Amino acid sequence: MIHVRPRLVRYARLAFATIALAAVGMAAPGDEPAGPSSPAGAPLPGVVANPADPAAELQTVLAKLREARAAGYERQRARAAELERVRRPLRQLEGEIAELKAREADTDKELAAVREELAGLRREEVASDAAKAVAAPELDRAVARAAAFVAGGIPYRVEDRAQRLAGAADCTRPQADRFARYWAHLQEELRIARSGEAYTADVPLGAARVKPARLFRVGHLALGYLTEDGRESGLFLNGGWTPSRTTEAAERIRAAIEMLDRRRGPALLPLPFAVEGVR
Repeated sequence: MIHVRPRLVRYARLAFATIALAAVGMAAPGDEPAGPSSPAGAPLPGVVANPADPAAELQTVLAKLREARAAGYERQRARAAELERVRRPLRQLEGEIAELKAREADTDKELAAVREELAGLRREEVASDAAKAVAAPELDRAVARAAAFVAGGIPYRVEDRAQRLAGAADCTRPQADRFARYWAHLQEELRIARSGEAYTADVPLGAARVKPARLFRVGHLALGYLTEDGRESGLFLNGGWTPSRTTEAAERIRAAIEMLDRRRGPALLPLPFAVEGVR
């Protein structure tokens, strides 16, 4: 549209000039005096003797104007199409940028949450380190008391109990593992304390004598034996095996073993036991 207007003016001027020249060429021979180089009735220089129809000339000019306007419209449509072709990927890119910004915002939120969680874990770690610093000496003392109890108590599965406790006493292990092993030891000791049983084992009787015997156990408090030949019996008292001194004491030990073997009904039996070493 920018180049059409000057052309319109130019073609309009051309049309008016053509009409004026045609009017001059059609004038009568006596209207103007003939000059020395222009005989009467001769057309002026530059004027066609039989000029074209002004209306046809005007139609030609208008057709050219229409062609110029159509060409201008076509160029405008081409520029618009080119702009649309360039803008389409730009709009797509703007959508992708908006999506990336949204993802970035979500990532920032998640990162903030992770940082907050990490800060909480660090606070818990500091508190845990402080608790470990206090708990470690207490655990060492508890393990030492438990080891002394096993060593000074009844001789019942001493090696197994001491081995279970050894893991809790190992300072090279993680503290959580030591606590777990100590807790397992306490659970087993509680089971022993709340139970009774009869079982078979070799009993050292002094003077390098060892005889197979049937034993009974009541918790951590009472442990007695009766040899398989039935001739000897006794109780574990004061850190050693003490033989029965009376027939009545031997019968009570026999009765206790038969009760735990379910060969006799339950009854109340007075049995001596020592509590030294039981804490």
